[in-house]
Amino acid sequence: MRWTMVVAMALVMGVWTAISAMSLADWRPPLLALGGVGVLLFGAAILARLHRSSEQQRSGGLVAWLDGCPRWFGGVVLGLTLVALGTGLYRFFGRLDGGTGLGRSDWAFDPLMVFIFGGFAVLHLLQMRRLGSREGGR
Repeated sequence: MRWTMVVAMALVMGVWTAISAMSLADWRPPLLALGGVGVLLFGAAILARLHRSSEQQRSGGLVAWLDGCPRWFGGVVLGLTLVALGTGLYRFFGRLDGGTGLGRSDWAFDPLMVFIFGGFAVLHLLQMRRLGSREGGR
């Protein structure tokens, strides 16, 4: 069930990236948002590798890369995701106040949504890593 959530968020990121690129007629903003998610995941893997002890790696697959990642990093990812969500909401409500109405280039196809879903996917992977290490210690 946990992997289903990660796969669903990855599929949503892919679809949102493609639709955002088509609706904006520019591929750079959605791919930059996707690159930001990659930087978060790469940063988590680097921090985990720096802080991992030799016996700590218990889980398998992608989550094993994150074993040893400091807890504060999850807070940083959550903060960045919430800032992106707040920025997206601000832009959405600003468009509504401006009287432009809801068009194809509004909320649903905002590249920030790619980053928001990706940030939540990274947070979910970090949480899976914590749950896996607790279950492995029992």
